[in-house]
Amino acid sequence: HYQTENFLNKKILGAYLSLIKRAGLNFRNKTVVDLGCKFGHLSILFRKLGIKTYFGIDANHEYIKIANKVFGNKKNFFLFSDSGLIDLKTKSIDFVIANEVISHIHPNYLTQYYLEIERILKKKRNFFNF
Repeated sequence: HYQTENFLNKKILGAYLSLIKRAGLNFRNKTVVDLGCKFGHLSILFRKLGIKTYFGIDANHEYIKIANKVFGNKKNFFLFSDSGLIDLKTKSIDFVIANEVISHIHPNYLTQYYLEIERILKKKRNFFNF
């Protein structure tokens, strides 16, 4: 049984908020992709930052199923992708966040992921890998 409280680690969310503030990023009314979203717990952070829409993408069907059950709503959407293809419109995303995921992508798909990130972003400089 998964509940929202299980994902609210205040120290982790606080660290992300600090990082975002130091970088001077503004997510208000923006569309964000969280590549490697796992259970979608960062959707809580982005909701607090006033995002317009959050897309969590992961290569694990079970994670996506749980994310949709726990965090899915009118602003949060969770998608499965294990091939490097991202089912979103070209130039439709303001920010792509990849938190501890790029090193886990199979080398055969890495180039495809980078091409897809470039394709969906409105501005190339809004890809953050940490």
